[in-house]
Amino acid sequence: MSTWLTLTEAAKRIQGDAALASAERRIRRWVESGDLKPLAGRFRAADVLATEKKMRSRRGRPRKHAQIGN
Repeated sequence: MSTWLTLTEAAKRIQGDAALASAERRIRRWVESGDLKPLAGRFRAADVLATEKKMRSRRGRPRKHAQIGN
């Protein structure tokens, strides 16, 4: 059975209580970019952790739409 989390609960899973607002913004960006899909305003815990792992592996890389050399 899947564990479903609210935005705040999901943020606590990836960040803990420190910088909670920052983690919430990060999750909202993942939703906006299509990397994480909520269902009825909730997130599957496994999806949150998998998305965080995926995003951590991307750190330091240029963004897809970033213009380089201009």
